[in-house]
Amino acid sequence: PDDVTAAVDAWAARLVRGGRRTAGRSSLGRPIDAVWLGQAPGSGAPVVRLLGGHHGDEAIAVEVALALGDRLVDGDGADPEVTALLDRATVWVVPLVNPDGLGAGTRENAAGVDLNRNYDWAWSPGSVRPGATPFSEPETRAVRALALIDPPGVSVSLHAGAANLGWPWNHTVDGPPDAALLGDLADAYAAACDAPDFWVTQGATWYVTHGDTNDWAYGRHGTLDYTLEVAVDRAPAARDTVIGWHEDALLALLAVEPTVSGRVVDAETGEPLSLIHI
Repeated sequence: PDDVTAAVDAWAARLVRGGRRTAGRSSLGRPIDAVWLGQAPGSGAPVVRLLGGHHGDEAIAVEVALALGDRLVDGDGADPEVTALLDRATVWVVPLVNPDGLGAGTRENAAGVDLNRNYDWAWSPGSVRPGATPFSEPETRAVRALALIDPPGVSVSLHAGAANLGWPWNHTVDGPPDAALLGDLADAYAAACDAPDFWVTQGATWYVTHGDTNDWAYGRHGTLDYTLEVAVDRAPAARDTVIGWHEDALLALLAVEPTVSGRVVDAETGEPLSLIHI
């Protein structure tokens, strides 16, 4: 975890357009570091997000997040693809959601909760280690807080233990309203990804989960949210190889141009309105 914070410190010193935030703190008080790049949060620009390390025993997922963060930070003004993305969008990178789990080498956080079962969309007390209530954990509350400030249009949550890209729903095999679009973007990712035997799926057709990041982000905010399993091995020796499989494909997915973006504000005060889902 300290290495991740040091990497974010280094990003902050090199940022051309961006800023650093502490999204929250873990159960043991470690910072959950976040960086935004490109257009300022709240500007009405399209927002995209990369989350790494919900599970502390999936170190390669954090490595991939850090590698893409390096490319975004150093590519502003130097890499045409990165510069084009940052010219029009706000990009949030949270390389490590679960610093206590990474420090201990455990899937769960320090309280023994699986953070990817602790979100409030289709949460179930019958899941394995879901927490006492939805958002009972400070780590998931930190992710929620960032989304309330700047809800993303596209987001990817990085994991390891398989080689696939999944999309909502995860709690039911019923297709979501945007199933065709989600599937098309996943197919494009697979075509650009060099990982061997890589495949795509609606999450629940692989296995059913409740209270995960994808369903919360899509259900609450309409985010086209994906779980990317970057490698079968959770801590492979050939880290650079795994990073190379995904870096270009990840950048292309985050750079998908939205149909519409902007801010919804109160006509009298000019203040932003919260999204209300019925």
